[in-house]
Amino acid sequence: MRLNQLKYFIEVCKCMNITKAASNLHISQPSLTVSIKNLEEELGVNLFYRSKQRISLTIEGEFFLNRLQPIIDSLNDLFVEMVSVGEKSNALKIGIPPMMGSFLFPQIFSKFILANTDLNVDIIEHGALRVHELLLEEELDLTLMILESQSSKDIYFDTIEKRNFVLYVNPNHHLADKKSVDFKDLEDQPLIMFNKEFYVSKVVTEGFEKNGIKPKVILETTQINTMKRFIKDGLASSIMIEGTLSEDDVSVCIPLTGIEPITIGMARKKNRFVTGSMERMLKFIKGKQWME
Repeated sequence: MRLNQLKYFIEVCKCMNITKAASNLHISQPSLTVSIKNLEEELGVNLFYRSKQRISLTIEGEFFLNRLQPIIDSLNDLFVEMVSVGEKSNALKIGIPPMMGSFLFPQIFSKFILANTDLNVDIIEHGALRVHELLLEEELDLTLMILESQSSKDIYFDTIEKRNFVLYVNPNHHLADKKSVDFKDLEDQPLIMFNKEFYVSKVVTEGFEKNGIKPKVILETTQINTMKRFIKDGLASSIMIEGTLSEDDVSVCIPLTGIEPITIGMARKKNRFVTGSMERMLKFIKGKQWME
């Protein structure tokens, strides 16, 4: 029993006419007739009733078609998927929340891209919650992600490191000399925060609620540069992940107590085919080559 015989059988079932089926398959009518007859002999059953006017399926033929059709459909889907994999073999779409991208992109991705110049790496920036959605929708191959931000059983996570929450303030801010701050220190302090697309915003908001404090948020944004400007100009301070801003950003970094550190890692959707480009990225992360 050959795959072509099975496809021929299904086409005859669609047309219920040998001449039309042969034309659709671009083979001769006698060749199609012989192929179907050989299939019947191999199976030991008659698949069709034949008359001069028409053909129709036997009971055995209907049973065979009903069992065969999902198999052929699955094979066709597999073919389409493999063609898609081939087209993406040198492509890699990685999601990065802007806050993580600010301190991990230079450290990890610049080295990876330099070591893999044959790959076409596309970096997509969104908040952690949106990145999580795109990963599950298979719009992204891999993402940097906060482990605590996701609870889906459909995601596999490779830990990279843990990071603490900190407060960034202008050097002239009255809290700038403190060795650490807590949420109560930030009551009535003007803050600029990431919007609700960001998991960090959710955690910080819960921290204020836990301490019975309503934060004085003067602006929510997705733009780190906007936050840098507000801090530099002394208009507001901001709670971020440690390392988001550098010393060159004219800000002071103060540890924030009363909030657990977050776990950063590389995430991928489970049960999704891992392309060669994805495997190279995952090995790079696991092997900690970016730390060398």
